[in-house]
Amino acid sequence: QPGGSIQDPQVIAVAKRANEKERVDLEIDDPSISKRHAQIVFDANRSAWYIVDLASTNGTFVNDRRVVARALRSGDEVRFHRKRYLFQFPGE
Repeated sequence: QPGGSIQDPQVIAVAKRANEKERVDLEIDDPSISKRHAQIVFDANRSAWYIVDLASTNGTFVNDRRVVARALRSGDEVRFHRKRYLFQFPGE
């Protein structure tokens, strides 16, 4: 949500575009992004962030390696097909 805040900081939903039934925190308007592409999830028991690909067509990548699920470190480059983002721990 441009200019907005994430409603639940424990789960960040990544998708093509929001619809009435599902919340999307990182909306990517690109035909290469799946309707439900990935989630970034905070595991409070391990105090760690994880990225989970939701069986997307074009893949989710961390530091140029395709992933299904993986722990994230601050400074990792996260890519949803062609769209690149820098993952930083909240507050950094």
